[in-house]
Amino acid sequence: MRKFVRSTLINLCAYNRKSAVKAGQEKFQEVIKTDRGSK
Repeated sequence: MRKFVRSTLINLCAYNRKSAVKAGQEKFQEVIKTDRGSK
């Protein structure tokens, strides 16, 4: 049971990291777009 919980936690961490990276990239692209637009 503990092993299962541990692997679930690891999967959650990996998933959170992936979605955080994805959100960060989207934000970054938005910033680039607005930066280009203002020039």
